[in-house]
Amino acid sequence: MEHQEKEHVLAVAARYLRRRWRGPVRTGGLVLLSAGVAGVAVDRLLRPEKIEAAGHPAPVSTTGVVESQIAKGIGAPFDARVLDVPVRKGAPVKRGDVLFRLDAAPLRSELAQAKSDAQLAAAALRDAKARRSAEERAARKEVLALRAEVKRDRQQYEAWRHSVAQAISILENQGTGADDGMSGGGLAGSRSAYGLGNSYDTSRQQELQARLALAEEQLSQIRSSWEPIVQEAERQSAAMHRQVKTLEGLLGMAVRRSPIDGVVTSVSVRAGEWANRDQPLVRVDDPAGYRLITLVDQDVRDQAKAAGEMSFNAHGQPAQASLEKVVAGEGKELFYYYLWLKPENPNRLHPGQKLPVIVPVPAPRLASVAE
Repeated sequence: MEHQEKEHVLAVAARYLRRRWRGPVRTGGLVLLSAGVAGVAVDRLLRPEKIEAAGHPAPVSTTGVVESQIAKGIGAPFDARVLDVPVRKGAPVKRGDVLFRLDAAPLRSELAQAKSDAQLAAAALRDAKARRSAEERAARKEVLALRAEVKRDRQQYEAWRHSVAQAISILENQGTGADDGMSGGGLAGSRSAYGLGNSYDTSRQQELQARLALAEEQLSQIRSSWEPIVQEAERQSAAMHRQVKTLEGLLGMAVRRSPIDGVVTSVSVRAGEWANRDQPLVRVDDPAGYRLITLVDQDVRDQAKAAGEMSFNAHGQPAQASLEKVVAGEGKELFYYYLWLKPENPNRLHPGQKLPVIVPVPAPRLASVAE
């Protein structure tokens, strides 16, 4: 009798492990449990088997927390005193509805000063560019004049040199006659003139090239000296322009409006109070993004997946929610699972609300003809 009871216990344990771990478990010839923990372990293994054997599965009760997937926290874009808060917690709002107003008088004064500074910076930039252009224009004019003079002098010399060469050629052709002495003297004179021409061309060109190089160097120095001045003026002007745009943008947000259709779920400021920059003042949630989240073990997860629909109680009223997804836990929550439930009517809920959730017993499936 005792042997039969032991075999029954091992068979029950094997069936449970097959269902739990989805794999074959062999019991014949193996010691599954040590003597010190056999009683406790077998008892834990037998409990679900006893429930299944009894044929009376029951609904499971757990606790869910409402989480919002679509929420907007609206804060103050600048330090200011709150003038008005026309909404209250729980009030429905439409996109564009006023949530609160800020005192923008100090910001308007700051904006006026920034515009004045921007105008001065723009005037300084224009003046720097005008002065640079005037000096560059004068230096460039001198460079261009010297380049033209060098070119003109070169052309004149080439023309004179060509005429001298022609004269020498004529004299050389005539030097074979009776007037050789006279012709030779003329030839020597022409060659002498040609030599003077070479000497004149070299000195003249050197002088013009030196003047041109000096003028080009002065033009380059003017450009290099004005470049950082103009760049700094441009930087200051751009910075002032950005400051004006920033202040104008902030001034446009002195009246904060709801970015979405939803419900006001938090108001943390009253009229007359001081609000710091980026301090959340009003929160708006879209109830369509509400989800009821609860943590369960594997058995309840399987029961919920089989059921598909869960029930919960909100403000004393029964409500329904459908299973949207299952997320496995990690760390200390290993082997546990988060059920994400989508309420049919989320308008009565609010974020952070804790509600009792009932995971029902799934409807039994009809046996097939083969079975």
